[in-house]
Amino acid sequence: MPRIFYLTFLTVLAFNHALLATEPAVQLIDNSVGFSQVVDLNESGNVLGSREVAVEPLRLATEPYYWQDNRQRKIKMLAGYTNIEPQALSDTGLVVGYATRFVGNPAGNMQAFLWKVTTDEPLILETSAGYRTSHACSVDRKGTVISGYVVGSDPPRMMPCAWERIDGNWQNTVLPTTHQYNPSLASSRVLVSPDGSQIAACITSNNRAGPLGASHRSLCVWKLQGDGSWDPSEIYQGSLRLSAINDRGMIVGSHTVKTFRRAFAWDPVHGYQILGLLEGDESAEALDVNKEGLVVGYSDDPYGPDGGPQAFIWKDAKLAALEFPIPTLFSSATTVTDSGMIGGFLQTLPDNEREASKTLSFVFSLPKHLP
Repeated sequence: MPRIFYLTFLTVLAFNHALLATEPAVQLIDNSVGFSQVVDLNESGNVLGSREVAVEPLRLATEPYYWQDNRQRKIKMLAGYTNIEPQALSDTGLVVGYATRFVGNPAGNMQAFLWKVTTDEPLILETSAGYRTSHACSVDRKGTVISGYVVGSDPPRMMPCAWERIDGNWQNTVLPTTHQYNPSLASSRVLVSPDGSQIAACITSNNRAGPLGASHRSLCVWKLQGDGSWDPSEIYQGSLRLSAINDRGMIVGSHTVKTFRRAFAWDPVHGYQILGLLEGDESAEALDVNKEGLVVGYSDDPYGPDGGPQAFIWKDAKLAALEFPIPTLFSSATTVTDSGMIGGFLQTLPDNEREASKTLSFVFSLPKHLP
């Protein structure tokens, strides 16, 4: 059975020499023989997570879990599929992601799916005519708009899309792009804002003729219009990995700079910003942002046996490490809600050699009044 720990501790956040002390409640979920992490959180404090479980003979497998009211629930597998990868959770308890099966299946090997906690049944999200493979990446807070991409052939096509709940049915809409083939969607992801009014992704913006088929990439945002259409606007040239977009249009993620992954934020006022690093680190990734512009993620040490990722928070160009109530080896903050709850994982540092290190899911709340 999963073990739950509730802890109260003193967190000190240093922003430009201004110290703020508070005592948030912290929940650590010990539910794995190996690795456990929070993938997404909703405003009710429910958790979409991933954990390792023992599989015979003597090996580990990864499975998703749903955590509600201190109880763990299993997300059902789609019939005919061998694996599911949940990606996001709405405030209404809707989980979205993709399911996979063996390559070569005539109907496609990957399909977007949803699972609703109230019905406990998974459902395949149908695609527009002419497409056979799909991937759901995120969902708005109300569970009415799902963003992702669809793939077709003859000719090769990879297009961003949205599934919208209309008259009780999910309708798939392919979003307009400059070109039909947008391979960056697989790595950049296609993300919808919590209010369902904006979708962000990296697309192919300007093909260049050449033997290697080189092309430009750009960050594009589609805004929902009054007539139900999605109007695109390319806002930044570059190939980025996106993690989240908030209702104000602030987008966060990571960008490779001279072989190192660096966290970034883009917003309509300040444009593109590379976020800082914690002391001694060389890479970082921003993984989520809430309505107040609070960004969470991790900053990482140089490759080697010492050190490791450390969870951080960033706001208004000020970066701070996230402190924990127990000694930790590594940590990462993967998600943050508008109310300030943060989820992620931490790896414990044992008190003695007889204890084993554990990787636990964590959830706790930051103070509401940050500098």
